[in-house]
Amino acid sequence: MAISLDNLTEYLDSQDWNYTVHEEKNYISLRMNMKTVDSCSLILDVIDDTTVLFYTVFPIKIPEERRAAVAEFLCRANYGLYHGNFEIDFRDGEIRYKTTGMTTEAEELDEEVIGRLVNLGFAMTDRYAPGILSVLYANDEPENAIARIENRKKDDEEQDS
Repeated sequence: MAISLDNLTEYLDSQDWNYTVHEEKNYISLRMNMKTVDSCSLILDVIDDTTVLFYTVFPIKIPEERRAAVAEFLCRANYGLYHGNFEIDFRDGEIRYKTTGMTTEAEELDEEVIGRLVNLGFAMTDRYAPGILSVLYANDEPENAIARIENRKKDDEEQDS
């Protein structure tokens, strides 16, 4: 078997992270504090022998009256992303960032790839959380919130060069 709960728990153990294995539904969950929001959850959902989904779950459910505006923000955020995407569940307001790990049945997903997929979800959620919060609580326009984040990205890149 190329991808299993055991592969994933080996990686999590190597990082000394606390987690819960849900064998009956074939997934693992854990929580992580971040710079911009507390306690994001991570769900590692083994779909089959070759596919695992990494969901970084935003800690605040979006109230129904703000879902359309936050969904617009997330659509704007998703445009141009290469290695994952934001999703919103219109039924309950849950937001998550999804990345996908894939391999063949003959190969395991190595620890370096698992680490990148785990960290990518946390990094993207941390990066876009200020915009989500400004749309949610300050009634900020989604376009303005994205512009601030993207401008910050450009400023950061200019400082790095």
